[in-house]
Amino acid sequence: VRANFMDSEENMLKQKALKRVLRDRFGDNVHDYSCQHSHVDANGKLIMDDLQDFGDSVLAFFKEAISRQYPESSEPVNKLLIEKTPHILFRDELANLVIGRNDQIDQVMNLLNSNISTIFIKGTDGIGKSSILAALSQKLENFKGWNVISHFVGSCPGSVNDSNLISRIIWELLGREEDVNYDRMANELSSLCSKLSKRSKKWVILIDHVHQLNTPQINKLWWLPGIIPTNIKFVFTMPDNEHHILQRSQTEVIIPPLKISDAEHIILSSLEKYRKTLDRSQMELFLSKKGIENPLWLSIACEELRQ
Repeated sequence: VRANFMDSEENMLKQKALKRVLRDRFGDNVHDYSCQHSHVDANGKLIMDDLQDFGDSVLAFFKEAISRQYPESSEPVNKLLIEKTPHILFRDELANLVIGRNDQIDQVMNLLNSNISTIFIKGTDGIGKSSILAALSQKLENFKGWNVISHFVGSCPGSVNDSNLISRIIWELLGREEDVNYDRMANELSSLCSKLSKRSKKWVILIDHVHQLNTPQINKLWWLPGIIPTNIKFVFTMPDNEHHILQRSQTEVIIPPLKISDAEHIILSSLEKYRKTLDRSQMELFLSKKGIENPLWLSIACEELRQ
């Protein structure tokens, strides 16, 4: 068996030289280990044994490295940041997918600068409502004077619960964590909005897929204040067939199908990432397909096409 591991003298010298270079370069990160030959399996593979010490040393090394990289902090856990971070990451990923749609984003921006307090972005499934809301969130953060709260229902654990959403809104409006009893959340939010109406600060609260909120109430927006001050705006997305969400007058922005020029841009951008392209006849055939005006269908088709 030993002969299976023997090499020429020249190669053994090169191996020793390489080990010296590695030790010089990586110092304490280089570890020696020993093992024993156990047997040869049915496929002719050499099986080694006595690797427990090696496994323990590897585990200890990575534990120590992780502790150095992410040391334990004595500071209290920032629950507000923990709740907010996954929504921001999800938003940034979605916003990168938006091509075109400037007219709809500008339409919402104009409405935010009016006296309208609630705006509903509607459209068919897969038309790009979530991506547009994500792009809107990014754009608003670049405008001075706007404080943005973004919540994407279904983007992370707990995001579908109405209590988590309402708590987040209250926390962010207050700028601190505060325990709120579920039965009093609507009253607390309404009272807080009334107090904030006297401030010059402006807030916009963006909520994606509000129709998917998990709530014991029939009205998904039971918690929304009856009177919303002009410096606080709510923007929701939902399918265009969800008419029962809010039993009051509402301002809607309807997302139209993609323009063919935007669809072609999406196709080219999607395939370019994988160094693929289509000739003109292939592109025209693709653009003639039913569903080409739906961004979700288009992204799935591009993913299949690159395979």
